[in-house]
Amino acid sequence: MKVEKLNQLETESKYSILCNISRELTRPAPLEEVLEKTADLMAKFFYPDGIRIYLWNDKEDKLKLKVSRGLSEAFLKQVQEIPLGKGYSGVAIRQGRPLGMDVSEFPDEERKILFRKEGIKSVLAIPLQLKGCILGVLNVASTRNYDFF
Repeated sequence: MKVEKLNQLETESKYSILCNISRELTRPAPLEEVLEKTADLMAKFFYPDGIRIYLWNDKEDKLKLKVSRGLSEAFLKQVQEIPLGKGYSGVAIRQGRPLGMDVSEFPDEERKILFRKEGIKSVLAIPLQLKGCILGVLNVASTRNYDFF
């Protein structure tokens, strides 16, 4: 099998895992349990350096951090909320599909500095949707330059 074909199969497999994780979020169970299991599945299959799961808060028009893995408390204090339409998470939600990006491409210099200080080089935002409604976003961070798709 050619290397290109192996790479395509690996990418398709990762995308399938992401879809399964998104479905996990919609199963009937206590929300905290579902979010924690989702973070654990991401860690198991993708070996990310950091994971954050945000849920949408209608009243405040913001994403609110609910679960995290592998990131410093100092960093997490700075990323507790994401205003509507801000950053790569907002773009992924607007587009309705996962978005991978290198931190050097961040348009927001303050966020770029924050992520670099944490050692993060690449990020992936996965919108969490149910029947066309945005529930939140799952963010994955890597300390390596990583092409998620």
